[in-house]
Amino acid sequence: MALHAGLGVSPWDVLHVGLGRHLDIATGTAMIGTGFVVLLFGLLLGVKPGLGTICDILIVGNVVNLLYAHDPITEATHWNFLLRVLLFTSGTVLTGLGIAIYIGAHVGAGPRDGLMIAFHQKFDWPVWKARLAIETIGLVGGLILRGPVGLGTLIWTLVLGWSAGIWFRVLNFTPDFVERGDLVVD
Repeated sequence: MALHAGLGVSPWDVLHVGLGRHLDIATGTAMIGTGFVVLLFGLLLGVKPGLGTICDILIVGNVVNLLYAHDPITEATHWNFLLRVLLFTSGTVLTGLGIAIYIGAHVGAGPRDGLMIAFHQKFDWPVWKARLAIETIGLVGGLILRGPVGLGTLIWTLVLGWSAGIWFRVLNFTPDFVERGDLVVD
């Protein structure tokens, strides 16, 4: 939804698209490679990977490659501007829900989500602030590689952390590697 609304892409996808262009590889393949690199940084911060971590890396990147090859919403860029903003924002909110669900399932957080929770724990930041930091890291890398930036990039950066935090609270879920036994989401 977010990739094809024609409003730019998420900060990490700015990096993935830029990396894909520079290495002449598919965006999903760039996501997979980046996921493994981010996983290494997460390990250094004490993130405990699980089956969900590996599934996140492999499934999301391959689904993105599949959607680019057989995109069911190719015409979204021709939609009314407000509909595209709604499409992009909906994709962001649904991503926040997905983050909360699979982290709450205690099967291992995806690499970027693991970093978010590590920042939340190590620096005692609320989830939204930790996610903002993670998204900024991806955005800076993407800007260096000249990935596509737009209004959607701003929406994702500002909405995803809040969405994930709210979903954690609504679902009463916590990450699987919480040491203190609590999760501050405000």
